[in-house]
Amino acid sequence: MSEILFLLLVGHFIADYWFQTAKMIERKNSVDNRERQKGLVTHVVIHFLTYLLLLMFLGEISSKTILTVFAISIIHYLIDFGKVSLEARPTRKKNSIKLFKQIKHYAETVPGKASLYITDQLLHLMTIIAMLHLFSIIDYRVEQYIHFIETLLFTNALTLSTLDKLLLITSLIIFTTHFSGYLIGILLTNIRPTDSTFTEARTENKNIMTLKHKKKEVEEESTVENVIIQTSYSEPSFEVGRYIGMLERLIIMILVAMNAFTGITFLVATKALTRFKQFEDKRFAEYYLIGSLLSILLALGSGYLLLKIIS
Repeated sequence: MSEILFLLLVGHFIADYWFQTAKMIERKNSVDNRERQKGLVTHVVIHFLTYLLLLMFLGEISSKTILTVFAISIIHYLIDFGKVSLEARPTRKKNSIKLFKQIKHYAETVPGKASLYITDQLLHLMTIIAMLHLFSIIDYRVEQYIHFIETLLFTNALTLSTLDKLLLITSLIIFTTHFSGYLIGILLTNIRPTDSTFTEARTENKNIMTLKHKKKEVEEESTVENVIIQTSYSEPSFEVGRYIGMLERLIIMILVAMNAFTGITFLVATKALTRFKQFEDKRFAEYYLIGSLLSILLALGSGYLLLKIIS
C-alpha cells in the first residue's frame, strides 16, 4: 500500500482527535449558525495544515498533493456540516421533508448517534482514498484493497515498510484510545448515572452502661444506641473516566500483542478494586460492567491488529 495513503489517514485521526479542542466541538454544535461555521472552518483549516505538515515530512509536497488535500478538506467540511445539521434540534416546520425529519429523529437515539459517528469517520476515510485516486496519486484496484484487508485480518503474509508499520500503529493507537472512547461514551449515554454522588452508610451499635447506687444495692442500666454514619464521595468527572479508559485500552492492546493475557486479568481486577464500594449502587455497577466489557472487547481487537502489523 502507498505510504502517502497511510500518512493522510494518520493526519485525519490526529486533526480529528488530538487537535480538535472541546471549544471547537462546542462551536461546531452551537445552535448559532455563525458560531457553528467558525467551529467548522477552524476544524477544516487544522486538517488542511496537518496534511501539509505531514506531506512535507514525507517529502511529497507538490501542486498535485496540495490540491488533493485541499479537496479532501473541502469535502470534510461538507460531511461535518451534514453531521452537525442532523445532530441539531429537529425541525418543527410543517412543510419539512418527512424523510429528513425521520432521519433527524433517528439521529437523536443512541443507535442513531453511534451509527452517525461511525458513518462520519468512514466517509472521511473513503474521501481520502477517493481523492488520491481522482488526482492519480495512487492507483489501486478494489481487489487490492480487499486482499490487503484479508491479509491483515487472517494471515501473517503482510509485507510493510517500517514507515508503513509506524503509520498504521499510530492510527491504531488513536483508534483504540480516542475513537473507541467516544463510541463507548455514546453507547453508554442512557445508562450513565445522572447523579455522580455516592453515599456509603453503615449502622453502629453503642452499648452505654450506667451505675446507680442505692444505699447497699447496685442497679445497672444498659442502653443501646443506633448511630447511622454516612460517608459521601463523588465519582470522578466523565473526562477523568474517559482518560482512564484510554490508558486501560492502550495497555490491553500492548499486552495482547505481547501474548501476556495474564496481565489483562490483573489490570481488570486492579481497576475493579478501586471502585469496589461503588458497586453497591446498582446503577453504577451496571454502567461500569457494560462500559468495561465494551472497552476490553475493542482493546482485544486492536491488540490483535497490532500483533498482525508488527509480526
